[in-house]
Amino acid sequence: MPLSPPTLQCLPPHQPCNASLPTNPVMPLSPPTLQCLSPHQPSNASLPTNPAMPLSPPTLQCLPPHQPCNVSLPTNPAMPPSPPTLQCLPPNQPCNASLPTNPVMPPSQPTLQCLSPHQPCNASLPTRPSSPATL
Repeated sequence: MPLSPPTLQCLPPHQPCNASLPTNPVMPLSPPTLQCLSPHQPSNASLPTNPAMPLSPPTLQCLPPHQPCNVSLPTNPAMPPSPPTLQCLPPNQPCNASLPTNPVMPPSQPTLQCLSPHQPCNASLPTRPSSPATL
């Protein structure tokens, strides 16, 4: 497999395998071309493995070609992991970002007030318990 070593460009052990970030400014398309070898083979096959650093190969573990190298970090800035988590927008913006916003019903947007980011966006439930106390 002579084409595998040159295509396999894993970052050093002290740096994460960020496919989204360009490893070289001259080759911005290199990250998506980053294809690590099988799990049973070391990621840095082209680099010499030093016996003084046996923890380096297992620390650098790149995922299969069909999955991004940095699962924890957003692979594409256009699709961050926040939207699926239902992140509520600030009070001045509509709360129902996932639902289609109709310009015919503008008062419904300010009426929806999302709770803190760590709490779910319960639009049906009252955001403040001051309503029953006022009655």
